[in-house]
Amino acid sequence: MGSPALSVLALLLGIAGLVAPFLPFSNLIDRFPIRQYVAFPFAVPALALAIAALAGNRRGKPAAAIGMILAVLALGVGAIMVYNYDIRP
Repeated sequence: MGSPALSVLALLLGIAGLVAPFLPFSNLIDRFPIRQYVAFPFAVPALALAIAALAGNRRGKPAAAIGMILAVLALGVGAIMVYNYDIRP
């Protein structure tokens, strides 16, 4: 049996992808329109790691499944934030 490292990484990245867009950034970072894109660098690797953990003969499949669910939710939140973003003066 393999180690649950991929599952744990997928879970942690899924949590980070879901939480990161809602963190209060400083005023300097808010001047650049990046808040709506913050979820994607966390959610895409989390989804890939969760798929790899679920496909192999490894321990920690429940953590990988939860990580996949969180990654899909993070992608949805990111897509909604990108869709709703508009530039205001």
